[in-house]
Amino acid sequence: MGSKFTPAPIRLRQVALALEVDRVLTLAQVVRHYEVREETVLSHFPHREVQFKPLSNSSPVKRTTFITREPERLLWEPAWSLAHDASTAELRYLLGAPRQEWNRAQGHGTSRPDALWRRPGGQVVAVEYDGGYPPAITREKFQAFSDRRTFQGLVWGTPSRARTAHLAERHGGAGRSFLVVDITTTTSAGRAATATAGGGRKTG
Repeated sequence: MGSKFTPAPIRLRQVALALEVDRVLTLAQVVRHYEVREETVLSHFPHREVQFKPLSNSSPVKRTTFITREPERLLWEPAWSLAHDASTAELRYLLGAPRQEWNRAQGHGTSRPDALWRRPGGQVVAVEYDGGYPPAITREKFQAFSDRRTFQGLVWGTPSRARTAHLAERHGGAGRSFLVVDITTTTSAGRAATATAGGGRKTG
């Protein structure tokens, strides 16, 4: 991540490298994690301001600006999908996972996590962002990610503190982390976690 002591061109390069892995970030995330001025970010990257619901049908609509290196993604990808990508990226920052250890999943399906965190010791951690899955899908995903032959840990993020606490109580266990994800504010928000999947390091 950047800091105010890192020259602005280097911080912008760090953002560009991060977007190669994360695909989409919000303007708030870039400001928070890389300490780049909003006007500088907007002048260097394709962006789009949209409205979306962080938690499917039960949360108020929020407005935020999404940043990417692929302008076509901003044209055809729906707001909920942009938010899902940015929220999955936020899990990487919360975990402190370097770009080199992070693999975004290709395609969709209840047995496929949003990302894989391949840790140096050989552990593969399934990473899932939940913007309000129905109960049946939630159960299927927890069951699929419980295969210890494939995954040696699980990180599950949601935008709701209440939902995070509920899922941690219902599905918590060794090697599982439950995190609160925020992609709309420029200051670090509190997070909830149980049964952590391991300590993090600085990301980029």
